[in-house]
Amino acid sequence: MRKIVIAGGSGQVGNLLRRHFMAAGDTVTVLTRNAKLAPRFVHWDGRTLGSWTQEIEDADLLLNLCGRSVNCRYNAAASIKSVSEVFRMRFIAVSFAGLLLGSSLFAQQLQLDPLAKPAPAANNMSGALSDPTLSPGTVFLFQLEAQFAKDTAKGGGKAFASWFAQDAVTLGNKEAPVLGHTAIAAQTTWTPEQYQLTWTPQGGQMSPAGDMGYTWGHYEGHSKDRNGNPVATSGRYMTIWKKQPDGQWKVVLDSSSEEPPSAGDCCKLP
Repeated sequence: MRKIVIAGGSGQVGNLLRRHFMAAGDTVTVLTRNAKLAPRFVHWDGRTLGSWTQEIEDADLLLNLCGRSVNCRYNAAASIKSVSEVFRMRFIAVSFAGLLLGSSLFAQQLQLDPLAKPAPAANNMSGALSDPTLSPGTVFLFQLEAQFAKDTAKGGGKAFASWFAQDAVTLGNKEAPVLGHTAIAAQTTWTPEQYQLTWTPQGGQMSPAGDMGYTWGHYEGHSKDRNGNPVATSGRYMTIWKKQPDGQWKVVLDSSSEEPPSAGDCCKLP
């Protein structure tokens, strides 16, 4: 028995395929804008992530039938507009389906050892985004992280703080919690010349509803002391993301912890 997903499968062709596969003993899920009460009809809009992404996990086959119907009449005045709309709608849907196929390969969420030392290429954000084992939701979160890191590298602490929600919380290593966007912005006033903060996500997961998720990974900070000597810090972080009422994604919690001591430094006597 196979698990088959038909995107845009509520029309004539989709119903024929659904009945064919079900008669062969396969499990069929239809993704449609007009979800019916029938089993395995799940709502999606072909543009945004949501709980429907869970339906494609471990699927054996994804068929894309979505887009504007070509079963309509055309005239000279409307033909260009109608044909253009058909191509536009199908291009959007196919592009989104391509993201799902290319990004996740229907794999489970990325599972890594949170205590493992990062690989030498761990600070390469593009490398993290190109990992073929990532689910679509995790890819989306990693893309948020990439833009977040890019803005911070360019704009410093002010840009860093701009990504936090009004009710956000930060938990720093051996520090008291910082509550609210105003308090966070007051503590992140460094310029790119004074301090460079970089990070790379190594794992994450989107909620089934597609409106909240978390990422975790490795960070590094580079600055100079009062004598001009380089100072470097590194550690682990976890960030919780939440979609805001206006549609923007913001950080609601950011936690960091310095890298644990190496095995050779453990339990040394003074």
